[in-house]
Amino acid sequence: GDHVVVREADGTVREVWNAFERMEYDPEGDWQPGFYMADRNALDWSHVNGIAWDPVSDDLFITITAYDALARIDTATGTQEWIVGTDYGDFDLAEGEAQATARPHSIQPLADDRVLVFNRGDTLHDPGACSWASVLHVDTAQREVRTEETWYSEDCLLVSFLGQARQFDNGNVEVDWSSSGRLDEYTATGDQVRQLDLSLGAGFGFTERL
Repeated sequence: GDHVVVREADGTVREVWNAFERMEYDPEGDWQPGFYMADRNALDWSHVNGIAWDPVSDDLFITITAYDALARIDTATGTQEWIVGTDYGDFDLAEGEAQATARPHSIQPLADDRVLVFNRGDTLHDPGACSWASVLHVDTAQREVRTEETWYSEDCLLVSFLGQARQFDNGNVEVDWSSSGRLDEYTATGDQVRQLDLSLGAGFGFTERL
């Protein structure tokens, strides 16, 4: 189980979220061993691996890969404002959105209750799956999640570790296909404007635009 903490300016550490209190543990779940370094036999049942802070709302956004889920947390109070996922969460997925989130790995809050998410896809069970990035509208009024925009690679890249999507101020979106060693930049309408391919069997970690 994972914990999300905030380190204050004075050095104190404050816990704002933990899986043991916020997630419903299913002992029959398809949890994977090998991720917890202290005990390789321990089952990994939440796997929070993406986090972002929205300075406007002072909320934290996290990805919970093992549940194919996303959560929004009030940083000041620790209140979990919502949690949404493929088969788990507070809201329903809109019709046709059966896989709006699948092994998500990065999240970026956008305006108007929208988030940009990188989904690795079902890397455990479907070797033919593709990874993708998408903008999701988490509609708290209608209590549903809808996909607004989606970016796939032209050759169906499947990212086995990491993966990241970021929107720039001009609206373009950069997708980091980490394990495949490629960076693609797209316009909001899906046109590709740049591609950087290592093509040497190497991979990217996280990236930041300078």
